[in-house]
Amino acid sequence: QPATQEQIDEVKDIMANITAVDGAVSNEIMNIINEEAAHYFAGQKTAEQVAETIQSRVWVYLSETN
Repeated sequence: QPATQEQIDEVKDIMANITAVDGAVSNEIMNIINEEAAHYFAGQKTAEQVAETIQSRVWVYLSETN
């Protein structure tokens, strides 16, 4: 089922307030996370499915860039 507006707002708030060491997470990795999270918020995938896809895509990205 789709996420509630409250859940969406909570995740957006967390993402907006995350601080990390400069350069610790590339823009490409953040793009992957944002793209896949949209599927969860739309009710198209479960959180577990999204997490698996993110992990897989990031692994491929890191393998190709290192």
